[in-house]
Amino acid sequence: MIMTTLGSDYFPHTAPGRLLCFLLSVFAFSIFGYITAAVASYFINKDADDKRSPIASEEQLKKILVEIATLRSELAQRQELGHAARN
Repeated sequence: MIMTTLGSDYFPHTAPGRLLCFLLSVFAFSIFGYITAAVASYFINKDADDKRSPIASEEQLKKILVEIATLRSELAQRQELGHAARN
């Protein structure tokens, strides 16, 4: 119990009891983490849908990726023209 920071004066004394207690503690921490992540995800998604939010939505990210790909191709074309002009 001390190892899982639950800390208690009451703890199991047998090896199987300690193992069970440890597994239950890990399970409890996992469930708490899952619930916390679900709540955080809800609020982050809610912010992403807000147009004034600095967090980009999935649709905005797709548009940005397309624009980056376009800019990369234009940059490659300009570099090729620059190399051709030097030769």
